[in-house]
Amino acid sequence: MINLSAQTESKSLAKELRRDRVSAGKAVGVTVRDLKKRGPTQVAKAVTKRYAIKMSEVKPGSDAASVRGGGSTVAGFSLTYKGRVLTPLHFKMSPPSRPDGRRYKIKATILRGHRVVIGAWGPKGSEGGRYARPASSPYFLTGPGGPPFRREGDKLKAMRTLSVPQMVGNDEVAADAMAQLRELADKRLEHNIKHFMK
Repeated sequence: MINLSAQTESKSLAKELRRDRVSAGKAVGVTVRDLKKRGPTQVAKAVTKRYAIKMSEVKPGSDAASVRGGGSTVAGFSLTYKGRVLTPLHFKMSPPSRPDGRRYKIKATILRGHRVVIGAWGPKGSEGGRYARPASSPYFLTGPGGPPFRREGDKLKAMRTLSVPQMVGNDEVAADAMAQLRELADKRLEHNIKHFMK
């Protein structure tokens, strides 16, 4: 789970809010609703700038994560992310299924622009043996449309990468997302102040 908050830093907006408390309350309420609705898109932009995942998988309603907006003021507003650890299928993995009878390498792009080999396989009798792999990677594909697996004794374990909360919590991503949320908060608050405090 990860929390992100948005705080406006504009002194001129704070001064406007003190001038008419009733209208200010309405402006703040609408701004918080705007942040709950538009904030996750700003965070998704920050995540997809660094990680090769689709924006739709970071936004509310995806099966990869849940997002909840909280707080009744701009200063107290926060977005809370929860989610499971994802498989390489979410990160442009290739091949998408095992090519029968021939050697292959499993590749994925987790960090944008950095395609990596995460496993390899060769048929029985081929050079390097059935589970030949580069370096120390133990991962191979077991069937169509599934993630890479690692053999551990008699068991197979699916490979996992990162969760959406881990990506959101990355220092670079979190700093970018917070800056985007602050900018959004300032713009929406200024717009709503003008609307309610005519």
